[in-house]
Amino acid sequence: MKKRCAFTLMAAIMLMPALLSAQKKAFTGKVTYKIDFDMAGLPEEAKSMMPTTMAMYIGSDKVKTEIITVMGNQSTIIDMDEKTHITLMNVMGQKLAIKDTFEELMAQMALSGEYSVEITDETKEIAGYTCRKAVLKKITGEGETEEAGEAWFTDALKLHENFNFNNPQFNKIKGLMMEYGMDAGNNMKMSFTAVEVAGMKIKGAEFEVPADYEIITREDLAKKMGSW
Repeated sequence: MKKRCAFTLMAAIMLMPALLSAQKKAFTGKVTYKIDFDMAGLPEEAKSMMPTTMAMYIGSDKVKTEIITVMGNQSTIIDMDEKTHITLMNVMGQKLAIKDTFEELMAQMALSGEYSVEITDETKEIAGYTCRKAVLKKITGEGETEEAGEAWFTDALKLHENFNFNNPQFNKIKGLMMEYGMDAGNNMKMSFTAVEVAGMKIKGAEFEVPADYEIITREDLAKKMGSW
């Protein structure tokens, strides 16, 4: 009897690495967010043109976000290994792809200022996941900070180590952002809240620039926008 128990225990110990490995399998799938706007003073006609949802497709080393509006679609493709960012714009019949290198991304992020993030013990459930609250603080100078916003995230999913690298405020968070806000310009605030997290395999083609898109620089984009 003792030998049988010892054998069972040894078998369980030998299986543990495989079980742990299975539990830590990298997440791939689709996350759907609802978009809300704080648009005080904006005409009702303009409000009706604002997007209401965003889809995020998560692969093993790439992420794609997609927002559909009446003015045109906008997507981003992020390569987490190379740390590059491609913006796809379909505006007024023109399909454009703008690629930013890691150095260009860092330069753009530096313009938003320097931030620190405080992870709190406060939690709430969003789309079936227990999320922790992160408080964003802007560094105003000589160690002084001021509160600049908050976000909720979950670390229940295994994601690429560079998953949030291109987020100027929350790039230090190790997890999936489930609820957060951002400045949309023109005195507008956008907030994103996850409503569904679906695990699935995402095809590689989802992260490729479509053949009918023109790849241009940001300087070329500025010229085009000036002529619209």
